[in-house]
Amino acid sequence: MKTSKLLSRFAMLIIAATVFFACKKDHNSVSQINSDDELIAAIQSAEKSAITEADLPALSLNIIENDYDGDVVTEALQANGIGYEVSLTRAEGAYIGDQGTTYFSEDGRELRGKKKRKGRFIRKRLKECFRFVYPLEIILPDTGEVTLASPADWRKVKHYYKSNPDLTDRPEFVFPLEIVYKDSVVTITDQDQLEEAKDACRDAIKPLLCFKKVYPFTLLMPDGETLIELTERKDWRLVHEWHKNNPDIDGRGKVQFPVTIKFRDGSTRVINNVEEFEAAMEACKKD
Repeated sequence: MKTSKLLSRFAMLIIAATVFFACKKDHNSVSQINSDDELIAAIQSAEKSAITEADLPALSLNIIENDYDGDVVTEALQANGIGYEVSLTRAEGAYIGDQGTTYFSEDGRELRGKKKRKGRFIRKRLKECFRFVYPLEIILPDTGEVTLASPADWRKVKHYYKSNPDLTDRPEFVFPLEIVYKDSVVTITDQDQLEEAKDACRDAIKPLLCFKKVYPFTLLMPDGETLIELTERKDWRLVHEWHKNNPDIDGRGKVQFPVTIKFRDGSTRVINNVEEFEAAMEACKKD
């Protein structure tokens, strides 16, 4: 009987020790993270549970309100004891409908890994150029016309694509629609006019976007093997699909030279290498 009790106590001690060291290991695994990139990777690989936007830390909510005020939160996930993954969809401006993800630490600080690029700064300025007048209508693949009563309804679009992962075509706008541009309401009658409005936004950003690449050109994707030829603006969906199908590969596609660029005045130039491209950017800054 004594032997049985001793064995039982010994077993309990082993279980308690196992739980203790497992917890300690988990704690140390987080405390030993030395960079935002590592913390982002930990959040991505951890088990996560869905929460509401209101459940995010106050600091995170403040950042979203001020830095992403042209976006709506379409999904918020919590990795318990590690941090948060927040999906955002652009609801205003030249990049309406674009989706992105940002990460926050457990205390609400936004994590700034290497993938935090100047593109975010460009987008932040673009959002002030124009905004859409709601309600507006879009066409979803396999569904038809859907009315978005407010920017918050982009959450429904996000959930639709999440529920239909095989659908890769982007939603299309139903025209005519209205935008507010320079304090005036402008009626947009087709996609070409909408692209002109977007280009006007880009032209307003100087010197970051003083020229644009002329189609066609080719991108070498971050795997170092895949080449995607872009013959027109719509082909960027191929790049989006590649990233969607390769979520574990970081980085952006690299333009393959030579490539032709077009300046605001209509003049063009053939760029043969990275050095010439950077020189063109420097020339923009001096204009």
